[in-house]
Amino acid sequence: MGTKTKKSINIECVTLKGPLSERVYKELKRAILEGHFSPGELLPEDFLTDATGASRTPVREALVHLQRDGLVKIVPRKGARIPEMNSEELSELVEARALLETVFLEKAMDKISLVDIEKIKDKMSIIIEEMKNIDQDSQDWKDKRIEYSNLDFNFHRMLVAAIDNRFILDFYDTLLEKVILYSHHTVIKYPRHFLQSAKEHENILNSILDKKPEKTKELIKVHLYKLNKRLTSMQTS
Repeated sequence: MGTKTKKSINIECVTLKGPLSERVYKELKRAILEGHFSPGELLPEDFLTDATGASRTPVREALVHLQRDGLVKIVPRKGARIPEMNSEELSELVEARALLETVFLEKAMDKISLVDIEKIKDKMSIIIEEMKNIDQDSQDWKDKRIEYSNLDFNFHRMLVAAIDNRFILDFYDTLLEKVILYSHHTVIKYPRHFLQSAKEHENILNSILDKKPEKTKELIKVHLYKLNKRLTSMQTS
């Protein structure tokens, strides 16, 4: 009972207009991708109906959608479980992501707006400075972490979106959502990784602004290699 009360604050009651199952799906997906639930955690159906204020049918329909996304695994007569990956699977996931972000990087850099890159860099710097003065156990720090992470993942997605290949982008989005889920938990477990990753992003953004595609490619590879180390260390600790 205590777990349900604690977790319910991370899912908002669904009240917006539109098909109910779609609204439940979007709210549950937000909570999952923001790291409110750990890999392997069971989300009982009763808990999900209480948290969202929806009946069992739209909750079940939302879970089917989330299972297609690879973000949950439905457990018959129980609810859903956040999927877990072992170290080998996580390494393969990051390797695939690194390939998609670097193989067409020169083409992407020709199309990306440097003004947009400068804006992202400035926003990231502001958030990092704010976080240095906030208690890491506070809700404000968690909110800022999510805000920064959204900028981070949108930036990486921008590199792939600039290629203008919808099939590559669709595949990348599927990979990225799985990375997002695990990345949040490395920061939750090891907050020091956050500032390390932030410095890596700053170097990547500066390299793009300097129009150095080969250097940028290497910096991205190193950044994702370190991400892989963080993810796999979380699995073995």
